Amino acid sequence: MVPPRLIRRRSRQKGFRPDFPLANGKGRGYKGNMLAPWATKPEMILTYVLFLLAALISVYSSAIRRFLAIIFTVPPKKIRSAWKASNLAWYRAKLLELNRRHNNGYELTLFVAMEVARMGISTAFVVVLSGLLALGLYQHPEMLDIQIIILFSLIPFFLVLPLGGIYIECRRLVNYDEYVKYLEEKIAELS
Repeated sequence: MVPPRLIRRRSRQKGFRPDFPLANGKGRGYKGNMLAPWATKPEMILTYVLFLLAALISVYSSAIRRFLAIIFTVPPKKIRSAWKASNLAWYRAKLLELNRRHNNGYELTLFVAMEVARMGISTAFVVVLSGLLALGLYQHPEMLDIQIIILFSLIPFFLVLPLGGIYIECRRLVNYDEYVKYLEEKIAELS
């Protein structure tokens, strides 16, 4: 093993590359990357994908086996009737929810408060995510562009979706009679 003071002395020399990857002071091994050059070649992508697929199959093998058993053993007529029953339950739940919120300020306020709370939790998640990206940016400043793209592409999913849910529910309440008629038609059709 090479003593640390000798590594420090050699590292001041121009063009010095340590014998082991994490020997330099910044914790980086191969020209600023943590992976060896052979690990970043395009040929390795298939290997990584196949490994992840095998890992997922081994973890979820019982669920996959059960799903395939249902798909191949249950007759299509039974699947259609189960699908129809689930749609019927969904339409009934939507009609009940809409009737509960119609002309009920407390229920509507509670719904909006829950959606805003969900948006707050999502905002906290985005803040934590941006903090992690800032930490990664501190360690790898050459990846600034991709980190900013990732951050700004995730913000709409976490912040705008709850607002969209509130908007849709308010539109349904504004057009209450039309939407109730639509739901009742669907329930009559599926019953």
